[in-house]
Amino acid sequence: MVWIIDENSIFQINNDLDIKIKKIGNYNVIIVDNVYKYPDKVRELAIKSPATNFKDITHDSPGPRVCLSIDTKNIVDFCNFITERLFSTSILQKNLFIANIYSDDINVDCIKNRPHADNYFFAGVIYLNLPYECDGGTAFYKNKITNLQYQISDEPILFDKTLENFFLTESNKYWELIDIVEMKYNRLILYRANLFHSPYIRKGFFTKDKYRINQVLFFKNGINNNTIFFLNFKKDSLIFENNKTIIKTKRKLYPIELEKNFVIDIIKLIQEKKNFSELMSILSMSYELNNNIIINIKNFFKISCIEYYLYTYNSDTVQF
Repeated sequence: MVWIIDENSIFQINNDLDIKIKKIGNYNVIIVDNVYKYPDKVRELAIKSPATNFKDITHDSPGPRVCLSIDTKNIVDFCNFITERLFSTSILQKNLFIANIYSDDINVDCIKNRPHADNYFFAGVIYLNLPYECDGGTAFYKNKITNLQYQISDEPILFDKTLENFFLTESNKYWELIDIVEMKYNRLILYRANLFHSPYIRKGFFTKDKYRINQVLFFKNGINNNTIFFLNFKKDSLIFENNKTIIKTKRKLYPIELEKNFVIDIIKLIQEKKNFSELMSILSMSYELNNNIIINIKNFFKISCIEYYLYTYNSDTVQF
């Protein structure tokens, strides 16, 4: 029998939300309880969908993974809404439903049973275990060698080889356990993906038919008012035809409905390292900005900068 799903219903966000921020070391983690209106439907999707151990899908996650190309716009838009208001930053994710499945009977000889960072901007976990099945949660660590809570690109991290077959659940000579966010049914946690973290699982938490089930979310950076944009014209180029703009990238041509002189003014402001808010304020003094123009300005940034040349500066490190 064919199973046709209604993603809008499955991933509907609850109206009765409990949102709080937990300080873990020097960084904030967002915790949202009762995130889904129909969490049982999301849980059913995770349980009834086929899971795979294929490495191109699991990416060293402990245990098999469900990965479906379906419409997850509801939860992605909600997460973006939260990060924009609490962190002044936007996040992007493809339409994917990803669920991790784990029990003690599964071999966990992989990198991500240890403290690790993910190569994304933000990450999220939604716990899908029923209340009586909940144990552990997500642990956050500081690396004792670097004295940092986050991963710096290309920095070698030393791992305790004794962890090859299970999870770290306390501090050791390499890692300081800072705090744990407890697992709770239908709880979402959002955190910067470069923070060192791992599932907090003790032996016996999940055995036989009791699996750890959670939806995972991985977000790239999006447009926000604190972002500085740089254009690299050596790799890509702008073409002006009939007073309209076409951005030529390595992949394809993107037509943008912005006039040549207007685009040149935008480029000058970008090169002066104006952020998006400043840029819009300056442009409004010289141009009449209707909704269509504003949308095209955002598209201009998205196509020519976000995917290839966006650098976002924060107080701790540089995100590429």
